[in-house]
Amino acid sequence: MTRISLVVRSPGEGVEREKVLYKGKAVKQKGLVLLEPVSGLLPGGSRPVQEGDTLRVRIDARDNAAPKPSTTQSRTIRVDLSRPGELLHSISDRLRRQRTFVESAIRSQSDLTQRLSEALDILQKGRFPQGLRSEILAVQGGQSRLTSVARRLRRELTSAFDLYLFGGALPRVNAQNLQERYRLYYSSQKKQTSWDPLFYLSLQASRQAGEIDLPPSPSRVLDMAAAAWELESKVFPGVEKQLSLALTASRASGALPHALEAAKSQARAQQILARIEGWLQEWNEFDDIVLIVRDLLEAQKKLLLRTDALIQGKPRKEKRP
Repeated sequence: MTRISLVVRSPGEGVEREKVLYKGKAVKQKGLVLLEPVSGLLPGGSRPVQEGDTLRVRIDARDNAAPKPSTTQSRTIRVDLSRPGELLHSISDRLRRQRTFVESAIRSQSDLTQRLSEALDILQKGRFPQGLRSEILAVQGGQSRLTSVARRLRRELTSAFDLYLFGGALPRVNAQNLQERYRLYYSSQKKQTSWDPLFYLSLQASRQAGEIDLPPSPSRVLDMAAAAWELESKVFPGVEKQLSLALTASRASGALPHALEAAKSQARAQQILARIEGWLQEWNEFDDIVLIVRDLLEAQKKLLLRTDALIQGKPRKEKRP
């Protein structure tokens, strides 16, 4: 049986490519594609996906050297939701990977900031040679790449929050209320966007206003997603825009004000990236303790069951996953 830990949402109509967490040799290939709109809720939003539900999926067996899937299979799978402990391990692994991306982005931003600072020194001397234009253009290209990194980071963070929301890791009442809010939000949208940042920003605002109650870990994931969205939608595009305006100037005096504004936005970007890195480090350290305690409780529970079985003279066989 194919075992799925959690079906990640696909709010749009028809076929839409989305990531799905899965286990089992049958679906180790990359490219699991939903054939029905699923949003952690069954099609139509009638109720959350539960164990025993069936979903149709298309599995693309990809060849890394080929631009398109080499083979495609279609099958019906049975949903087998993971336990909260397994789910938290999955979230932890995901955020650890994002931490490496953030650390890389910090190094890249530091390099781009230094390069623009050197360009500013030349502009302040009233010079604007062709070589300097090429350097500013290169910095602009680097900032554009960081915008893509921020977009990926934001999607991964909102996806991680979905694991909390639909995976059974939130208190039941909280999860039901938020899932209903999720359903109402997407049903009201004419254009349904995967991992719509506005939905998660609204959740963060509601939490800050005390309208909803969330545990510390998913709350922090929302904070990080909001910070990544600020980078993606405002800060990095702002740097690119100012550098573009600087390049249109014919003289250093015209380019300098825009380059200075770009440098201010770069400083803001470094602050936000450092904050996200700190949050990820804090989250991982806290989560390590939570996972260790949860694993110990699971192990203790199994030992108690085995001890009870031995006392009753009925050795209990361990079920293989």
